Formats: sequence, C-alpha cells, structure tokens
Amino acid sequence: AEYFGSRFIPTLSDRERVDALLDAWRHDLEHRANEPPLRLLMGYIVGPDAAGHQFGPDAQEPLEQTMAADALLRHLHDEALALWERRRTPADDFVFLVTTDHGMSPVHTLVNLERLIDADSHGPAIKTLALGSIGQVFLTKDAGAETRKEIERRLAGYRFVRVYAREALPPEWGYAHPTRVGDLVVVLDPGYAFSHRVPGVTADAASVGGPLGMHGYHPAVNEDMHGALFIWRASRPWGGVDLGQVDALQLHATVASLLGIEPAPDARRDPVRLSE
Repeated sequence: AEYFGSRFIPTLSDRERVDALLDAWRHDLEHRANEPPLRLLMGYIVGPDAAGHQFGPDAQEPLEQTMAADALLRHLHDEALALWERRRTPADDFVFLVTTDHGMSPVHTLVNLERLIDADSHGPAIKTLALGSIGQVFLTKDAGAETRKEIERRLAGYRFVRVYAREALPPEWGYAHPTRVGDLVVVLDPGYAFSHRVPGVTADAASVGGPLGMHGYHPAVNEDMHGALFIWRASRPWGGVDLGQVDALQLHATVASLLGIEPAPDARRDPVRLSE
C-alpha cells in the first residue's frame, strides 16, 4: 500500500476517517503527478457498529448513526468522484462499493466464560479468552488427561452453548488456526454474548450495562447477520440490478476482478456477478 494507517485509532470520528482517506488521495495527486494513480482506496465507518453494540440494533441510536453514515457516504462519493475526474483517462472507470462486515443481533443475556467452565478449579491448566459470541479455552502444559473432558462435560449442561475441539471446527469457517485458536472453541447461541463483568455464570444484559447488541453468530441460524452490498459505476452505470444473495467471501474476488488482477491464492475465486 502507498498509504495506510499504522493502527486503528478509536478516538477519531467517522468524518475524520473519511477525510483522512480523501486527503491521502489529494496528496498523491499533488505530489506524485508523474506516477501511476492510486487504484484502490478503502475506509471504514464505525458509528453504526458502536451504537448497535451499546444500545441494541432496534434502538433509535443506531438508526441515527446509520443515517449519519448515509450522509457521510454521500460526502465521500462526491469528493472521491471529483478527485477521480482530475486525472481520468478515457480508459479509466470509477467504482464505488459499500458493504458491511456483519449484521447486529439483540442480546438479552451475558455469559462469563470463566464461571461457565469453573476456570478456578483448573488453575494454571487452562487459559481463556472470550469476545462477543466466541470463547476460547487453551490447555496449557499443566493440563491433565481429564481437563478437556471435564470442561466439555460442564459445557454440555448449558443449552445455549456449543463447543468444538479445534480440530473439529467446521472447515467452512476457516477458523482452525493451530496457535491462535483455543483447544476448545465455545460458541454462544444468538441472544447471548460473553462479558467479564458478569459476577456469576449469566446475567441479564441490561442489568450489567450491556452490550445489548452483538455479531459473530452463524448467518445460517441468525438472519440478523446478513448484510448488504451496494456497488455503483460512473461511466457505465449498472442501473438498479438486484445482485441476489451473495457471500461476503466473494468480495475479495470481486474487487480483484474490477482491478484486473488475480485473487490471493487461498481466497475464494468467484466474484459477484455484476450485470453489464
């Protein structure tokens, strides 16, 4: 990449994020006039996600953030299109793609992973990590032969939990990393999310300050995870085409196709079919 942020800065506003993206393009146009132009710019608007987690997806606050994001996208589109016009050639085109990385589902119950598996009883034999709807249990060198079985037996007593050994994770998840993923992966049903602030095993989400919205659930069991994709082309508009249901894993190949390059070797290779 010619320009990139070294880290995610949570204190930036969405307007500041978008304007930083546009400023980078302006800087490139002014200082690299004799170099090939930038071909791909990517940005992220966080407002709807943060409000959805805090207040839940059906509250007024995430709706207001979504409306603000809509106005910000118009600003980005208009400014980016004007910048593109400054150096366009007859062979060039401008494509504006908007999507989301996930949906948002209401949360009614928070779960403490360490209480759920009685982590204190295992001492240094395990380490845990929990975020959103996914929990990890790592077995250390101190784990005994029965440690895994004891945890699995305990988890089997909860109807809102599914537990997978790392080697038995569904292959389509692409999740079974040998070191970054726990020996046991604990997956919560929709409506449940992990939190360290829960004093017992579970608590009403509102009573401990939320979050009241979460993602990370399987789209096959929770339609709230479905997102949206909008794509617009300047010179030859596609014009009101319904793309039907597409897979987020197709976005990489779609962008690669628009750029005229090959997808990464391990990525899904079929792009979204865009009507001409």
